[in-house]
Amino acid sequence: MIYTTMTKLAMRIAFDVHKDQFDKSGMPYIYHPFYLATQMDTEVSTIVALLHDVVEDSDITFSDLQKRGFSDQVIDALKLLVHDDSTPYLEYVAAIKSNELARKVKLFDLVHNSDITRLNSVDASVKERLEKYEKAIQILSDENDPSSESKLIRDDPIPLDSSRLFFLSIFRNQNSKVVKYSIDVEKANDSHYELSDLSMSRLDDYLTKEYNSKSLTTGLQTFFKGHKESDLLDLLASLDIQYEQLHFDNYE
Repeated sequence: MIYTTMTKLAMRIAFDVHKDQFDKSGMPYIYHPFYLATQMDTEVSTIVALLHDVVEDSDITFSDLQKRGFSDQVIDALKLLVHDDSTPYLEYVAAIKSNELARKVKLFDLVHNSDITRLNSVDASVKERLEKYEKAIQILSDENDPSSESKLIRDDPIPLDSSRLFFLSIFRNQNSKVVKYSIDVEKANDSHYELSDLSMSRLDDYLTKEYNSKSLTTGLQTFFKGHKESDLLDLLASLDIQYEQLHFDNYE
């Protein structure tokens, strides 16, 4: 957490608004904006993270926040983060992309809200919400920019089995942030199964629980000791994990 006069003021406001609210699993809601704030690396992004739900969840207005001394930069980002129910969700998300500060906070918000370990159970409505969040992440991520695909850096593929049939590829942006993964099957048809960072995180959670693996790589290596390509597809389907299948002629 970044502590300045204004972030401490934002902390107090967020706490006063959310202190009696609870999330869908019954946990105090204030943990959510506080967690987002700990992921930020600037004063203004910390403030926006702390206040991102304040206007929606209270009688506090943007004018009130301006009077408390918060900058136009903060207010502009917060206005974009408030979802008017009359606006379709994905249109609301697309508008956020116009503001880098709002986009940054919303991405962390979506990732945290997609963490199924925060939930007590996962039913059909939760899966539908997670799919919506994943589409939103794709809209806001650099990987969704057509011009950014050529800028991705692919790590050296990691072998996942002794016969070197399966490999894990990791793709990063120019800032070295992982944006997507690919499980590659090196055979005649040379198939590649691309997963977003969020989708791979869900697969990693399963492998950790199933095999007590210490990393994504070791989890996949353990899986492929006794499974083949069709088993991978069955597993992804059972976990309701989306992926894109590519072949050698349209994959680099």
